[in-house]
Amino acid sequence: METTSAAQCEAVQVRLELGERLSSEEAAHVSACRECRSAAEISRALHEVLGSGPAWTNGERVLDQYEIVDQLGRGGQGAVYKARDLETGLIVALKVVAQGAHSVDEVLHAAGITHPNVCRINHTKSAGPFRVIVMEYVRGSADVGTLRDLLARGQVPTKEGLEIFRGICAGVRAAHERDVLHLDLKPGNILLRDGKVPVVADFGLATVSGSGMRGGTPGYMAPEQERSEPVDRRADVFALGIILSELVTNPGRRLQSVIDRATCATIEERLSSVDDLVRLIDSSQRSRIPVAIVAGVVAVVVVAASLAAARTTHQTQPSAGSNAGLLPSALVESKIEDAPSDSTVHVANVSVDASVAVLVDASGAVNKANRVEALGRGQRGARSVRDVTDQGMSAPRLLRRELRRCKPSSSSARQSGATSKSRARS
Repeated sequence: METTSAAQCEAVQVRLELGERLSSEEAAHVSACRECRSAAEISRALHEVLGSGPAWTNGERVLDQYEIVDQLGRGGQGAVYKARDLETGLIVALKVVAQGAHSVDEVLHAAGITHPNVCRINHTKSAGPFRVIVMEYVRGSADVGTLRDLLARGQVPTKEGLEIFRGICAGVRAAHERDVLHLDLKPGNILLRDGKVPVVADFGLATVSGSGMRGGTPGYMAPEQERSEPVDRRADVFALGIILSELVTNPGRRLQSVIDRATCATIEERLSSVDDLVRLIDSSQRSRIPVAIVAGVVAVVVVAASLAAARTTHQTQPSAGSNAGLLPSALVESKIEDAPSDSTVHVANVSVDASVAVLVDASGAVNKANRVEALGRGQRGARSVRDVTDQGMSAPRLLRRELRRCKPSSSSARQSGATSKSRARS
């Protein structure tokens, strides 16, 4: 029993020295053991001197109003605890920082920033050399509390990632509307309510627009912020662009262009606001008619119109013998809206000879799926364009069907030949 007790004391004291959280059993042991209680007091004093906040233990009553439930995190700037408000019964978060530490939580509270995507600040209290910010407690899911946790699980689907990112932007926009910059946007500072809804938290480095600011997280800081130059909203836009690149790992050409503009090192060329960023993201995701479909429709329309013209011409020229000159030459070049600059639809060489060639040349799937060649001779005209295109068929099938209709049948050819012979005898 004595050996077990000594081992437990040693383990508890090591955790106290490291500032780690104690379990409920360890906290009960500290209360019952004089030696460990003394070690806890020494550890608490050391942490207070170092400025990382008081080492409150689970079940401890603090500020005459709150009972500590758990320690959520601890760093060089302070600690965050989950606590129960004994007056209201509500669960809150207590952020403890040194009185001299840079924080704008009071600014947020005074500015009245209330938004579902921003962690709400209730009020602040003093506790000796520390300031305690009483904040909304954002409950995550079982295994996802922050965006960092979500990204650690693996690739996020693009649709889900963009939905989360729009929520982050909404929270940052609410702060910008109060002229408050976050300046430390990163996945670890984005809480996920129920593992889904983003909540921007930890405005510990926040400042007002136009101020020079040192600090932040490497990899997310804008170049001007790293140089401690005056910053504005574009510093947060830069960090948002980095977060977007982590959320959407396969953005595609159009979305990647938006990311590049948000993370441009030259501040004059960077997107100037969160609204611009969201607008371009929405524009990049609007559904477009695939180039292959547009190209096929253009091909069908041109060939159908040419065949209809051929029928009209044939009816006005009853003499048999040659079909040359029946089909007009056509060369159509059409740019497809919103297609890449090098994607052009060409419908070429609808010729006067016995061939009708339709070449659709665009990018990607067009090169693979829409290279159509249809051969035939036009004597019978196609029906109307509406009849041709309303059949629900692919462009190649429509072309083959219409060109078969244009071929003279063997019986009609025999009848035409017999008629010519009888006229010759007479």
